[in-house]
Amino acid sequence: MFEVAALTYARHRPGLPDAAVCLLADTLRGRPSPVLLDLGTGTGQVPLALLSAGADLTHIEAVDVSPQVLHQARQALTPVLGHCTLTLVHAAADAYEPLATLPGEQDSGPDLITCCRSYHWMNGEAVLEMADRVATPGAAVAIMGDGSLWTHDADWTRALRELIQLYLGQERRAGARSSYAEPRRSYEEELAASAFNDVTQQIGPPLTGHTYGVWPGRRARWTAAPPPTPAASTRRYGYGT
Repeated sequence: MFEVAALTYARHRPGLPDAAVCLLADTLRGRPSPVLLDLGTGTGQVPLALLSAGADLTHIEAVDVSPQVLHQARQALTPVLGHCTLTLVHAAADAYEPLATLPGEQDSGPDLITCCRSYHWMNGEAVLEMADRVATPGAAVAIMGDGSLWTHDADWTRALRELIQLYLGQERRAGARSSYAEPRRSYEEELAASAFNDVTQQIGPPLTGHTYGVWPGRRARWTAAPPPTPAASTRRYGYGT
């Protein structure tokens, strides 16, 4: 869906509000060598915002199903990596698996797992089960999203909805060939039903006319499981020093 517009997407999609970036950075405070796993990374807005805000990340795993937007993420992130390393992973979020560590090497799973404006495209239950399997003890998952022009009531959203419906019909679309289905549960409910059930909700100031929300959930337990072999459809590209 995003392949043909990856460059435009990178140039014009609004970034994260400062309050959201501060909240994410706070979840990493006190972690000795913080690792970020960004699912549905798109053009890399979450890692870019954290690095630009001075977060002392040591490694980033950025996952997306689109190679074109991963290319944009690499271009955006490479100049600001510093000592941080970057791995771009071409895979669906729920299919992500970390590379197995060598015998005797310390496991370096993610301390923070983020889904920014992307969780609604994912198999949420499978993603949170995967997160529980790969994350470090005490790690956090943060799901972020904007309000929608379909629910935000303003003159400009009403006008835009009317224009869309004039050409595409009354039904709300999701991508080029499917219709939008309302989620069964809220983000907060999804996290509360997972291992990351210490949940708070942070609603930020409007962003481009929409309310911006962050739902961080911390894991109160550690589930140990052997890492499965990475799926054949997963491709990795590493960058950094």
